[in-house]
Amino acid sequence: MNHTDQTNVKSDPEILKGGKAVRPDNFGEVSDAGAGTVYEDLEAFLNYPEDLAASLMEMGIFSMKIWPFDLAAGASDGIDISPADLKKGIEPFERIRAAHGDKMRLKAELHGLWSLNAAKKIAAALEPIDIDWIEDPVWMDRPCEIAELGSFTNAPLAGGETLASLGQFDALINSGNIGTPIMDITWGGGVTAAQKVAALAEARSRPIAFHDCSGPVTLAVSTHLALSLPNVREQEIARGFYYAWHQDFVDHLPPLKNGMISVPDGAGLGLDLLPDLMSRPDAIHRVSR
Repeated sequence: MNHTDQTNVKSDPEILKGGKAVRPDNFGEVSDAGAGTVYEDLEAFLNYPEDLAASLMEMGIFSMKIWPFDLAAGASDGIDISPADLKKGIEPFERIRAAHGDKMRLKAELHGLWSLNAAKKIAAALEPIDIDWIEDPVWMDRPCEIAELGSFTNAPLAGGETLASLGQFDALINSGNIGTPIMDITWGGGVTAAQKVAALAEARSRPIAFHDCSGPVTLAVSTHLALSLPNVREQEIARGFYYAWHQDFVDHLPPLKNGMISVPDGAGLGLDLLPDLMSRPDAIHRVSR
């Protein structure tokens, strides 16, 4: 049913403090859940990953991304990873595989924290897991390093959500030979830019994926675009965000049912900002001139 009226969902347990950048010292605190349900998926993948996978599969979601390596001591500078931290980082993936076999597609997020040599060690450790992809193993503006890592490992590579120009994505796809480029439509330049990046990927017979951690409007736009493109197989959601604070900002979310996501009914994006949003006491107004 992809690319008609709904597409598959990939769950991403994104939980960060106060919208700060993704860094090893910025994990593990759950923000205010707002009006919705609290899903503490980050805590879950660190402590009981097989139960988290079971919870997602019960919702019909059979693709998940986790990042246990980000809490390794070496992630602070990314130069190297110790054998002990490598073993600890692999453990959640192994536990999910032991409990559920190959039912769940597993993705590893590295957040661009590692050097090329450290990324090679992590990739080698992940290969036996039959990983769906390794995301942002090094900084995505280094296509030569990405290409070298891609030649080193059999594990598929993905990334690019922090990039913000057509030229950077062209280098990522053509020079970096990335398996799956990932774009945040809001950060990367909007719908027109995303369509161009998707075309670059399609020209190289590559899928493209759209990032979701920058709000419910971005998710809605991404879902609309994902359903219109031939080279998208799944749309990322952050489950903890979708069922919690996203509901504090818009009147309708892209409907999620049985692991598939679609677009809201109605004109345009199918959703509107809540009418009292700008008058709420916690609203911050900024005007750019």
